[in-house]
Amino acid sequence: MAYCYKTTLSYRGGNFCGWQTQPEKRTVQGVMTEAAEKVLGDGTTVTGCSRTDSGVHAKGFVALIKAEKEIEPSQLVRALNANLPDDVAVTSCETAEEDFHPRYSVKAKTYEYVIYDGEREDPFENGLSCRYRHRIDEKKLNEEAAYVIGRQDFRAFMAAGSKVTDTVRTVYECGVRREGDRVYIRITGDGFLYNMVRIIAGTLVMIWEKGLPSSEMAEIISSCDRSRAGMTFPPEGLYLMKVTY
Repeated sequence: MAYCYKTTLSYRGGNFCGWQTQPEKRTVQGVMTEAAEKVLGDGTTVTGCSRTDSGVHAKGFVALIKAEKEIEPSQLVRALNANLPDDVAVTSCETAEEDFHPRYSVKAKTYEYVIYDGEREDPFENGLSCRYRHRIDEKKLNEEAAYVIGRQDFRAFMAAGSKVTDTVRTVYECGVRREGDRVYIRITGDGFLYNMVRIIAGTLVMIWEKGLPSSEMAEIISSCDRSRAGMTFPPEGLYLMKVTY
């Protein structure tokens, strides 16, 4: 009999080559599987909700652990954290049904892209936000962000080389706020194309930087042309915040 445990993870992505296990590379799935096998025995599997890239962080990543050993969820949290490195932690755990899948059962995901635009350099921001050396008008970006909401073809925000053919997604929320010297771009959708959030962040800043009208975002989306959108912002500013089932 297989026992299923739905866990929520928080991790700093800087020293990981993304989530998915890769030969000779340090990945979140790799260290999670190693810790889970120490606690629950050989053959334990760990499946994630998403394939986050190298450098991307998470505060609400969901992973399913399947094992032949039964254990109280609260005890599993403590045992896993005792065997995990200090840049990843299990924040919660609950039992799950056998048919639960952390990726295919997802209804929505919420990401935040974090930009630091403070006047002074801050070593504690390195690797945990995107450095931008001009003060951003977050109100202008928030106006532009409204055009992203809805069910649309987001091909213009898909990284070149992606093999995905269905590029229609639904974005439920897209907004921009400031907290001190940090600007947060928050977006919730039913799914995301490869690098979609990072390209949206780059496009929002590009439109503001060039002084283009807010309607430019709508035109970029309708064009389905990647060359019209902004640059792909770096991975260290991106956080997976929440997964909704």
